[in-house]
Amino acid sequence: MTSTAWRGVEADTREAARHPVVRTSARIGLAARGVLYMVVAVLALCIAFGDAREAADKNGALLAVARQPFGEGLLAALAVGFAGYCIWMLVRVVVVDDDASAKTWAKRVAYLFRASVYGVLAWSAFETIRRAASAAKKNGNRQQQEWTARVLGWPGGRVLVAVVGAALVIGGASFVYRAVTEKWRERLDLEGISASTRRLVRVVAWAGWLGRGTVFGLIGVFIARAGWQFDAKEAVGLDGALRRVVHGTWGPFLLCVLAFGLFAFGCYSMIEARFRRVTET
Repeated sequence: MTSTAWRGVEADTREAARHPVVRTSARIGLAARGVLYMVVAVLALCIAFGDAREAADKNGALLAVARQPFGEGLLAALAVGFAGYCIWMLVRVVVVDDDASAKTWAKRVAYLFRASVYGVLAWSAFETIRRAASAAKKNGNRQQQEWTARVLGWPGGRVLVAVVGAALVIGGASFVYRAVTEKWRERLDLEGISASTRRLVRVVAWAGWLGRGTVFGLIGVFIARAGWQFDAKEAVGLDGALRRVVHGTWGPFLLCVLAFGLFAFGCYSMIEARFRRVTET
């Protein structure tokens, strides 16, 4: 694609990004993300208190929703929300523009990754409805281990797995950095709200970003170690990372703290759904 054609696509996409449908899709998607994190947090608490029947990951969360009264309707709403979030991320891939070209492309890769994750979540939610909650029964850790074993068999696969793990650790560290520096403030429009509400938003944001960053870092460490030790069984997803925490010293207490952080991030997502400047990159 020529630079002129790309500029035309970018201009059209920027115009589309300001359309009320896209803005509404973004807010619905943020709310759906919040619900997902809250359900995962509840499942993590179940593990902390000895109930290991449910997987504390995104697939387990979808199954948990499916089993509730009006579960299919709730799943359909989540699927729409995830699809809306995916569309919003795809729009941002095109419209993002930073002073440094390297940073622009880094953001594009991140947005494209998020779009793929939430696109898969939307599809998984619809599949869970269609197959009466049987589509998500495959354990998330087994999926992670199968993926890791397959990649380890590629030429240079060991390095690639370690790089993916390192990238997740770096991503987790960036979330912690966002909490400490309060960079999340730049994306929220908090004008007109009371001082007490601002303080509440700050507490929720701190807890949420710290909790999310810690969990991402744990998953990254396990995946990187799998690449380093050439052992796919070391690779675990969200559910496996939380279960390993619960078996350590002060495990149940620490897992409750992580669950609180995940729940806080779900609440923060709800705050973003209301106050996020969704037209900004």
